[in-house]
Amino acid sequence: MGRRFFLRIQAGTSRLIFRPGPSAPYHFAFNLPRNQMGQAHEWLSGRLPLPSDEEGQSVMSFPRWNAHSVYFTDPAGNILECIARHNLANHSRLPFGPSRWLEISEVGLVVEDVAASAAMLSSALSLTYFDGQG
Repeated sequence: MGRRFFLRIQAGTSRLIFRPGPSAPYHFAFNLPRNQMGQAHEWLSGRLPLPSDEEGQSVMSFPRWNAHSVYFTDPAGNILECIARHNLANHSRLPFGPSRWLEISEVGLVVEDVAASAAMLSSALSLTYFDGQG
């Protein structure tokens, strides 16, 4: 009987488990305290390269979501994000560090048919669809 390898990530109140399967770049985001994007950016930029936009900014603004994000990749090429959602009541006075990664906020999957996959997940898991427009 072969071993089943997996990776488990604990981020605040969330646990994400990776098991062997099809390899595709995935996306997942972690909520940060709404007031700590500056500290998070400084902490992350001292540890790994951060991509920037065409103006050279590595902190991305999402006005419709009332959020700011910083992106980076892991060694497998997955796209990770730290996001400060300013509508959440999660202000923190503690210094920023790994314990300030509050929970998983988003998980993105590579699929052939986005609309059909979103409808299936919505139905099967009682999820609502958020497109950032509302």
